[in-house]
Amino acid sequence: MGEALRYTPGVNAEVYGGADTREDFFMVRGFLQNFPFIDGLNTQTFFSVLVPAVETYGLERVEVLRGPASVLYGQAYPGGLVNLVTKKLTEEPLHEISVETGTYGEVGTHFDFSGPVNKDGTLLYRLTGLATSSGTQTAFVQDKRFYTAPALTWKPNADTSFTLLAHYGYRDGGNPSVDLPAVGTLLSNPNGQIDTGFYDRDTNFDTFRRKEESVGWQFEHAFSDNLKVRQNLRYTHTALTEDLIGNAGLEADQRKLDRYAYKAILPAWTRSWWTIRPKRNSIPVRCRIPCCSALITFTPSTIGQNRMRARRRSTCTTRSTARTSCCRMCTTA
Repeated sequence: MGEALRYTPGVNAEVYGGADTREDFFMVRGFLQNFPFIDGLNTQTFFSVLVPAVETYGLERVEVLRGPASVLYGQAYPGGLVNLVTKKLTEEPLHEISVETGTYGEVGTHFDFSGPVNKDGTLLYRLTGLATSSGTQTAFVQDKRFYTAPALTWKPNADTSFTLLAHYGYRDGGNPSVDLPAVGTLLSNPNGQIDTGFYDRDTNFDTFRRKEESVGWQFEHAFSDNLKVRQNLRYTHTALTEDLIGNAGLEADQRKLDRYAYKAILPAWTRSWWTIRPKRNSIPVRCRIPCCSALITFTPSTIGQNRMRARRRSTCTTRSTARTSCCRMCTTA
């Protein structure tokens, strides 16, 4: 979504540089937000880790309302709001299938079908989806996505329509290294520069899996040219499992990297006429105690410069006890 809003006046669509595509963070007139409206209904929940990452292939358009008028539409930021409009059903037949390939071994397929179900056109359908898999700039991090969105519309007459909408999304994205130390990336390090694909996590612990499903409807009836009633509802359930080991900065020798553990297991649901906050969840526990030091070694590159690389296995010797207690806190608190 960041690319779609990149040139919109008053909107900073890629607040953190767009390096992490698992979540959408954007700023509208100075107010940071990460829960857009979808089809006019809010997606706000209590936990920021449940930020929706919407598949743009399933969208028809992106609307931006700037300024305090956004509060007229419920719980919204005074800087403005972003409304994502999903693809609607078409009366003309639509059949689209595509395949793609790209950098880092990306492969994927997209499909989009729509049209009338019966001859009189009172029933319409649409089925949109995709499945992709690719590597990333960060070593050992894969990004796998699956998305499908079926929809069915019943139009008994010209004044009434009832649309059922649903979607299912799954993402196994890993945790890219988006918080590398400044010394060795932006600033010089006497030991050399950190490679752009440097992986500071732990492949035996690192996990990011998000599953989301929703179902709802859009009802509309026109009593006259001057009176029309609309009623929308959406129920959404999201499950997130995230384990990561992040870095807490370089030590004084500019060679060892302190790290911390983080774990979140969150099932949560929202219902929207506007929005009801999650009623069932487990609280994410943040643990920022340095767990261990990852020894970083420097090897001369082919062009005679030093590059910073890390061993695939962490070297936890004197700090092994601290790491054990830290990770226990994250998983059992």
